[in-house]
Amino acid sequence: MSYGLKYIIPFKTISEAPCEVNLEVDGFAGEPMELKAGESPFRPKDDTLDLLAPIRSWRGSIQVFGSDYLQDLYASGPQGIRATLYENGLVKRLGYLTPDTFSQDFSSPKFIYEMEVVAALSTLKYKEFDLTDDFVTFREIIAQAVVYAGYEFAYLTNSVRTSTGSYLDLKISSANFYDELGEAMTYYEVLEEIAKYLGCCFTPHGADLYLLDYAAIRAGHNSYTKLDGLTGTTVTLSDAKTVSNYRGTGAKLSRIAGKNKATINCSLYEIKNILPEFNDEKATYSTIVGTHTSQDGDYTGVVRKYVQPRFTFFHYAGGDPGNATESSLPVFGNNAGSSFVKTAEYETKKPPAALSMLNELQVKTYTDRTAALNGMHLDNNSAVLRMKSAGTILVHKDVHFCISLRFKRQTNEYTRSDDRKETYASDGFAYQKAAFRVGEHYYNGTTWTTTPSTFGMKVIYEKDGKKYGQYRPLENTNSFDTGLGDLTGYVFKAPSFLLRGECELILYCIEAAPVSPLTTFGTQYLYYRDIRVDYAIPDETSIYSDWVDKDSKNDIIYENVIEGDYVEEADEIDLKICTNPDGKLALSSVIQGSDGYEDFLGGIVTDVYGAGMAEHILLARVTDLYNSPRYVIDPTLKNDAKPYTLYVEPHLNKTFVVAGGEEDVKMENCTYNLIEI
Repeated sequence: MSYGLKYIIPFKTISEAPCEVNLEVDGFAGEPMELKAGESPFRPKDDTLDLLAPIRSWRGSIQVFGSDYLQDLYASGPQGIRATLYENGLVKRLGYLTPDTFSQDFSSPKFIYEMEVVAALSTLKYKEFDLTDDFVTFREIIAQAVVYAGYEFAYLTNSVRTSTGSYLDLKISSANFYDELGEAMTYYEVLEEIAKYLGCCFTPHGADLYLLDYAAIRAGHNSYTKLDGLTGTTVTLSDAKTVSNYRGTGAKLSRIAGKNKATINCSLYEIKNILPEFNDEKATYSTIVGTHTSQDGDYTGVVRKYVQPRFTFFHYAGGDPGNATESSLPVFGNNAGSSFVKTAEYETKKPPAALSMLNELQVKTYTDRTAALNGMHLDNNSAVLRMKSAGTILVHKDVHFCISLRFKRQTNEYTRSDDRKETYASDGFAYQKAAFRVGEHYYNGTTWTTTPSTFGMKVIYEKDGKKYGQYRPLENTNSFDTGLGDLTGYVFKAPSFLLRGECELILYCIEAAPVSPLTTFGTQYLYYRDIRVDYAIPDETSIYSDWVDKDSKNDIIYENVIEGDYVEEADEIDLKICTNPDGKLALSSVIQGSDGYEDFLGGIVTDVYGAGMAEHILLARVTDLYNSPRYVIDPTLKNDAKPYTLYVEPHLNKTFVVAGGEEDVKMENCTYNLIEI
């Protein structure tokens, strides 16, 4: 945005300190106008939330004496008008006017015009997360949020770290911040999640954004990283004050009840379906092909074709394998290729009250037998189906994929499964060709590569079951001793590094040419059904299936152990950034590592609570801050506290931290909400 200074509101504090509020309007060009400050020119109120709040922002009011010329002072968006309070030339508050909000005394042409202003941090509620790299670091997220809010620097506590370095270099899949429909979270929400995971609090002060650890402030750990863009330097920030000179101000003393029970709910939902299920969801009816009666007349078959936008089908004009087009439509006319169909069969003389239709992939392998024998037919380089994931998936080194499907050959568009007597000419097996990728990496049948690759999956024909019209599965390559449970199909392992990206499966036509020029029949149609891609992670306890398993797709719940009968629960904490304890395929997993090697984060290190899983440390933090009642006082003091100021109250002999309050800038005081720490 390009801001131009439109209004200046100068005033002085009670001690004659020079102040001014600058109102800068996006796109304004011209000379600024000076306005007369009202009785209370700038009065902000910081959120009075408890110490586990992930974000502490503020909102306030700006007062000026006004008249009709102020009717153009309105914001067309959350950051349309930037409001900056300067005191002695330094930025004291940075915010934005709220869109189209004000109040005034309407009884006089000369009135007090009161505008509502919010912290720059709060406007991130309207800025959608937009980082798109496979993995993004906490550093990149915070730096981008600082830019979008308009802050100069970020000061981030060093009281939390990893065993190898800074938590700022931890990574998470950017896809974690998009929902199933592709809608992005806001930067405000993402900052909340980072703060909750670390047990800290984001709060603005002056022209900067701070990330505070109140327990570390209490313990005297005052090291911070000053983040300038993506570059950080270490600084020390501390401020100690005594609560004094507040008698006669109406200050109250109260207590917050103690809590002895803490619960943390981690949203580590696994990705249930790597690829969309092969079904008729979102399909629309196209046409009925017709009914076909078996040779003995006992059975009738039905084939219906559909438009199916969830998958990509391939059409080949005239059966030419070199002339492919992609479509969601079914194949018609003088074209070979694939279609989404629903089929059913029933006894001709006993038609049912309702049909049970099967979802199938129909592949027409050629249009004319003579042309087909001259090469105008689909071959095993002819793609027939592409399936893509609805979004991004995250894959780690312990994952095993399993492709499963069933297919059959037919010489007509519909043939009853036991109606044909012809058999395959092959010697007992064939290969279903496929391509499978995650992101930019392809599986080639042996390993993973960045070069587009294909591989073959074996299909076996039993000696007494080589008939056309019978469904064949892929050869099962899983066994009980893999610990992969009941996966059945073609199983292969993920690479030894983390993959993140779109997942795609392409199936190719399987041995589609006519069998021989000498035979009276050939393969004209293929049908596929039950096409799936599943995954599993080896689990030794599953080999003998003698354990009681829990639903792995539930959230992971962490709770502290309570002894005795009395339980007083603190508010449950929901995390969308989580430690992955057992290799779940969850985009919310925190990742660490560099130099080409990445893995799930195991634990963090803190100055106050030691080392361990972030969720376990968060439990310790909650019970430490809540385990007994705490004093709260609201003295009116000089407005010179920092977000990290540690107050000592001599009468109570307790220490307190700043947890919000209401400031009167002109009168140089603030009624602070101080919570015992």
